[in-house]
Amino acid sequence: MMEGGEENSFGITLIKDLRPEPSSLNLVGLVICKHSPRQLKDSKSNEQNGGSRYVMSFTIRDVSGHINCSLWGNEPFVMNVCQSFQIGDFVTLSNGQTTMKGPSDEIFNPSNSSAFNITISEKYGGNILPCDVLPELKQLLHAPIRPNNDYYTLEELIEQGERMNGEYVNILAVVRKISSVQHLKTKNGKDLDKMEVSFFDNTSDTFTVVVWEREYFSYIQQWTEKRSVIFAADVRLNQNKFKNCLQGTFTSKTVCIRDPDTSNAHQLYDYALEYADRMEELFGNSKDDLGNDIQNLDDDELQTFTVEEILATQKEMTSQHTEEPHKPNAIRGFLQAAITSFNIDDSKNIWCLRCSSCRYRISSDGSKWCPNEQCVTRQDTSKFSAERTFDLQMSLSDHTGTLDQCRIGGKAAENLFGITVDGLECLTTEDLTDLKWSWLMERCRVRFRFSFDHPASRPRIERCEKPSLEQALNGIRV
Repeated sequence: MMEGGEENSFGITLIKDLRPEPSSLNLVGLVICKHSPRQLKDSKSNEQNGGSRYVMSFTIRDVSGHINCSLWGNEPFVMNVCQSFQIGDFVTLSNGQTTMKGPSDEIFNPSNSSAFNITISEKYGGNILPCDVLPELKQLLHAPIRPNNDYYTLEELIEQGERMNGEYVNILAVVRKISSVQHLKTKNGKDLDKMEVSFFDNTSDTFTVVVWEREYFSYIQQWTEKRSVIFAADVRLNQNKFKNCLQGTFTSKTVCIRDPDTSNAHQLYDYALEYADRMEELFGNSKDDLGNDIQNLDDDELQTFTVEEILATQKEMTSQHTEEPHKPNAIRGFLQAAITSFNIDDSKNIWCLRCSSCRYRISSDGSKWCPNEQCVTRQDTSKFSAERTFDLQMSLSDHTGTLDQCRIGGKAAENLFGITVDGLECLTTEDLTDLKWSWLMERCRVRFRFSFDHPASRPRIERCEKPSLEQALNGIRV
């Protein structure tokens, strides 16, 4: 047992167990927020260090909560420690001191439920060191610090406009574009760095967030455009009078979680894949994550996989993508498998709305224009119309395993069922059952595409058909 807190089963103090005793403590956690070091004048400091000391603030979390911390010391000590870790790293805090949280401590730091702060001082032998990821803490990488449904859609923010100026909100959105770092100089000669990130979701095509804190830059540069889903807590809204629009700002209170492991985030990632594909089809100048060599392959040139091989490839390529986030990271091929699960009985959950002109996904049946800014109907909204198209999931199994939540939609689903969405809704219950069992447990030849650059990615089915005898024999794998 340690003074100042209790040890858990894997030998470290949990944030929830901290006590106000002034004894040293050790913690392990994930860095979720970090601020650049600041110089403070200190009348008690001697002339050798220039009469000043340095402080760096950051926030860590473990399985029990998160807490704000500060590191104190001379310039070389604080700067060296600062350079040793960044947002998204796991660290070990040694010889930290628990202090009671004051009323002003959260003005410039993330809000949390702990009654304490942690101080790490060079004077008392405190230190911060990067450490390996503990299996018990790995889940924190993709867990929002707020309830999963506590966020605004971008459409809701834009509609509120000036009424939300100055408020702090939570956002769940996909990275659309990341700007390069801009170097600015103020009128009084102070140097500033600035970065802009534009986001989108299934309700709005773009929303800009401005970032001034340098410690965010390296973390943001790990995000992938049109792929990374971000849960951002405490984003401050401000009305940009020059551009006449509402924008967001990442402040010292903001905490971002990349690719949260929630159902809403998974659905948004699926939408992001469609968004990226839509942009490629419209402009033809975006790089396909499969590369042109694979994208243009004929059926005869594609490899046939087993489920086991697909899952092994997923594990390998996901690991590679963590180290090289901008490396192409997907496969396209064939799978000989049986459809072991798909639900066409609930007609409301097997279709979505799309623009009839550009095939862009529409968020609601009451929409009066296409959210795609490049759609020709944006110039004349009277030409806009939405239509329903298939969008559903199924499971595929072979002798080596099962792929769950495979997505099929559009023409691929119409060819599978031999009927449109409107036609499906005209079928009787008996007809639906017959249609379902005409495919369920049947062996199929499936052409699929699988992107591995996100934890929630799922195979997308491009074609599903019953194979000829020759195809079935050629696809048998022992």
